[in-house]
Amino acid sequence: MVLLDQALENSRESFASGDFIAKLSSLVRLVTDSQNALSNEDLAKYYYEGLLDILVELGIRTKIIDNPIKNAPPFLIGERIESSELKTILLYGHGDTVPLQKGLWHDGISPNILKIIDEKIYGRGVADNKGQHFINLTALRSVLKTRKKLGFNLKIIFEMGEEIGSPGLLELCEINKDYFKSDVLIASDGPRVSVDVPTVFLGSRGAINFELEVKYREGAHHSGNWGGVLRDPGVRLSHALSVIADKNGKILIENWKPTSLTTEVRDRLKSLPATISDTLEIDENWGEPKLSPNEKLFGWNSFSILALKSGDIDVPVNAIQPSAKALCQLRFVVGTDTDKVISSLRDHLDHYGFEDIKITMENKFE
Repeated sequence: MVLLDQALENSRESFASGDFIAKLSSLVRLVTDSQNALSNEDLAKYYYEGLLDILVELGIRTKIIDNPIKNAPPFLIGERIESSELKTILLYGHGDTVPLQKGLWHDGISPNILKIIDEKIYGRGVADNKGQHFINLTALRSVLKTRKKLGFNLKIIFEMGEEIGSPGLLELCEINKDYFKSDVLIASDGPRVSVDVPTVFLGSRGAINFELEVKYREGAHHSGNWGGVLRDPGVRLSHALSVIADKNGKILIENWKPTSLTTEVRDRLKSLPATISDTLEIDENWGEPKLSPNEKLFGWNSFSILALKSGDIDVPVNAIQPSAKALCQLRFVVGTDTDKVISSLRDHLDHYGFEDIKITMENKFE
């Protein structure tokens, strides 16, 4: 049996024996909701209670380091250097997740308890990102078990703030660029193009989050007494959002449109599977007109409204609210001038008479 076959057999044995599922289950049980974490110490437990044992088994020298940004979650870094003559792989992963959303899962499924139904594994973090980086670590263990060495140098970086915009990650890499210097970066995060199609992404869309707010006064005022003479922040904000993207999701800010969707890129995108999802039907008429679904998804930018607030929709009152907010996001590809995203937005809103809309960058830590 050749080494590759032996390594694959080791990985299959990990599944057959139940070891893989047992370990992944223990990772899922660790609640690592970075948006609502009580402390960074709670998030850091994922490092030494979740990953430490397999990292030690892989012979990786690790250390937890403080985030360069105050009050942001710490990082876990490490390395296994076999020879200065060998190539080096940098492996990235994040252990934090979005909120558990208890009560919103299918009946019989608890988000922090792993469960297998019809050969599918359910649990918060299984698909983003605990499952992916644990698969990578398990594969490395299979290789090491097979030939007693990796045959390359390995460096790792794990974070606990990816779901809140990776605060401090750029600064960490800039400060430690010599430490992280590598030949290849492997970051397994995100879905496949289609469930049955193994996917290797050579790049992915970035994200810029920002908040739009309009505030006119303190306190709500009765709509029967004041309706028609007080500006309604919800109405103003709604119209401001409508000049950012039209009713079909087309971006209306010219500087937000990428320059990278060339004929060559379009030809390459044609070779990808046409089915993006086996379970969710896409909206053919949403987004940039005259682009294929693959061109929209992999070669173009998209604007999303992540959350809206004006008053309490669960306990509404007959009043004109004092303020309204929208948390927004621009997903961008190569060919986007990210340094001008916010300034272009400011100019665009001002052009349409929305000087009263305040723009605040999200994911800032004091």
